[in-house]
Amino acid sequence: MDLALREAYTLKHTNVVTQNMIACRLEKNFVDALSFKPERWLNRKNSINPYLVLPFGHGMRACIARRMAEQNILIVRNYEIKWIGRNDMNVRTVLINKPDKPVNVILKSRNN
Repeated sequence: MDLALREAYTLKHTNVVTQNMIACRLEKNFVDALSFKPERWLNRKNSINPYLVLPFGHGMRACIARRMAEQNILIVRNYEIKWIGRNDMNVRTVLINKPDKPVNVILKSRNN
């Protein structure tokens, strides 16, 4: 079955990839969208559409690395992370977004 969404028409068997990086930078989706505000995700009562950003996908085809990412969150909670890179980093897009050079950091326990 083919799919029509507003002006877009997609033939069946077509792979569709969404660009979360674009959606997250639109003012219609987020107030002050271009500012780094991680706290925007802490308030569950805000009006962010839960289906706007699905970093791990959804359902049967959800990302197999979700658990690894959740473990990375534990590292962030338990360690202070200090950037020691010398140059600004950019994004390289190859189906997924990734840093364009190695990420150099020092981890310091938050429990000290």
